[in-house]
Amino acid sequence: MDKIRIRKLISNLAKRDYRRMYMNDFFLTWEKTDDEIAATFLVAEILRGLREANISCRMFDSGLGISLFRDNSTRTRFSFASACNLLGLEVQDLDEGKSQIAHGETVRETANMISFMADVIGIRDDMYIGKGNAYMHTVSEAVQEGYRDGVLEQRPTLVNLQCDIDHPTQCMADMLHIINHFGGVEKLKGKKITMSWAYSPSYGKPLSVPQGVIGLMTRFGMDVVLAHPEGYEVMGGVEEVARRNAAATGGSFARTNDMAEAFAGADIVYPKSWAPFAAMQQRTDLYGAGDMDGIKKLEKELLAQNANHKDWECTEALMASTRNGEALYMHCLPADISGVSCAEGEVAASVFDRYRVPLYKEASYKPYIIAAMITLARKRNSADLLLDLLGDLIELPWLGPLRELLDEGHVSLADREDEVHLLVGEQGMHHVNEGGIAGLHLADQEHRPGRLGDKVQLLGADIDVPQQNVVGDDVLDKGGLVVLLLIVGLGAVQRHRGHGAEHLRLGVLTLDKGGIVELGPPAGQGLEGAPVKADRVSLAPVDHLHGARPVLPDAAQLIAGHHRSLRIDHADGSLRAVLHL
Repeated sequence: MDKIRIRKLISNLAKRDYRRMYMNDFFLTWEKTDDEIAATFLVAEILRGLREANISCRMFDSGLGISLFRDNSTRTRFSFASACNLLGLEVQDLDEGKSQIAHGETVRETANMISFMADVIGIRDDMYIGKGNAYMHTVSEAVQEGYRDGVLEQRPTLVNLQCDIDHPTQCMADMLHIINHFGGVEKLKGKKITMSWAYSPSYGKPLSVPQGVIGLMTRFGMDVVLAHPEGYEVMGGVEEVARRNAAATGGSFARTNDMAEAFAGADIVYPKSWAPFAAMQQRTDLYGAGDMDGIKKLEKELLAQNANHKDWECTEALMASTRNGEALYMHCLPADISGVSCAEGEVAASVFDRYRVPLYKEASYKPYIIAAMITLARKRNSADLLLDLLGDLIELPWLGPLRELLDEGHVSLADREDEVHLLVGEQGMHHVNEGGIAGLHLADQEHRPGRLGDKVQLLGADIDVPQQNVVGDDVLDKGGLVVLLLIVGLGAVQRHRGHGAEHLRLGVLTLDKGGIVELGPPAGQGLEGAPVKADRVSLAPVDHLHGARPVLPDAAQLIAGHHRSLRIDHADGSLRAVLHL
């Protein structure tokens, strides 16, 4: 992902209302608004893009990420550690067996004692119905009280790493995988996704994944089907959430006891085992009473019940019945693979092997989802922070980074009544230092410039302008505003000096009424052949070592809008209009 794409994502994030996520926790996806869910996806994508571009995502200079796992974990444990490391936090795992909890220390006391320099607490507590989510809320209330009373300097956010109700980090990672697989949220409406029970030789698997899937994926206009044998129901309250979501988004939610019916025509299938809700309630009560004999009896009953449904396996035949035989197979992992991890299990080995790479990619989104949850909860203005992390927009050889081109307080773009303005203060860019170009300082304006929307495209150093028709060759997307910024001589922009750019082209912003800038250089020449009249702008000679050195008119401002702009079009002569100062 390049910097321009990352900037567009940040611009989109800035339009979302995620204010309530600051200093708040992430327990259940259906407690979050559509904008908050979208913001989490956007921040995850931005952080991934930054890391892929080798740009540091470190936003904490110190602090701890506390993890507490009351159940076994591989993917989520390492995803949480990766997320904290990405953001600059050090991870400390709370082992309850080695703490004073074993000696009767209260939840309130423990929560405050571990939080003196903690920014996030991640908890997995998924084994007992009615307990896990409640415990997380107890911890949250304890640190809120400590922060309010001045015991804690900061209020750590709590991230649900899986409870008895929902597994938000897993299901959000699953959803982001689906979004990218199908090419965007807008392409999901009407897609059929099947969340199906599948046979496992073990019992007692949590309900939180199937519940999380139907609770989240019904929010995107998809047709969600929950399939399981009779007696394997999930929480009724979560099913009601799914029905409400489907009704609100134009999708549907249905339940069936027929696996083949559920797979038929599906675009996405998610076959996974879980324990019956009623059995999990009974199990919780037995553990609470210390009835170990009752637990052993229940375990035998559940294993026998599971064995009655060994035919609930994701086979090649079932996959062939999906839409065009090409449904996306998903699993939170580890899967019970028939003939590999067990004799008979959730999925045929051939199916799993065929989808191994997509499955691993699905899992790879989780660290970024967790990091996004932490970012939005701990940083008030996340869009601004991420923009700061992104830093330089364009890097030019010989010139070093072109410092803070857009939205960084130097050159800024403002969208006001559909007019676009480039505001430049009189100080201007007076010199080149240390191989870089100093920023253009923003003039004080009555209307503070803001950021443009995500339709803006920057025509910069990565496009060979003189050699391409930027519209006809589909270099840029049609339908969006195109911004052309030429701050330096074209020789430098073109990454070499072979185009004979001996005269400075002043930085301009161009806007066509149709939203597209069409480039037609005069008389078949490159753009450097387009004359800029010296009596209209102040020019400075090109320094062939460092590139051009613009000098702006004294006390003047450049304003490029619908009525005053330098426009580039198909004219065979010189540029049709020159900006009036």
